[in-house]
Amino acid sequence: MPGFAHGPWNGMLAPAGTPAAVGARLDAALVKILQSLEVEKALDCEGAEPAGNSPGELDAIVGAQTAERAKVIRAAGIAAG
Repeated sequence: MPGFAHGPWNGMLAPAGTPAAVGARLDAALVKILQSLEVEKALDCEGAEPAGNSPGELDAIVGAQTAERAKVIRAAGIAAG
């Protein structure tokens, strides 16, 4: 499909209903890990770039990519088996 691009990314998700305080602690710990020199070096060797997006930013990324892929699926006429 013209204009469609896909690239790999990773994100950490917690179950629905996870208390906000727990989510905030997990987010802070993950950001700290991503900023560690050891993890930065390991990710760099893989060609990856740590972003450390906020939970809201990840929600926006997932929502936008879900909508984009839905368009591709409809345009290609793909249906669930």
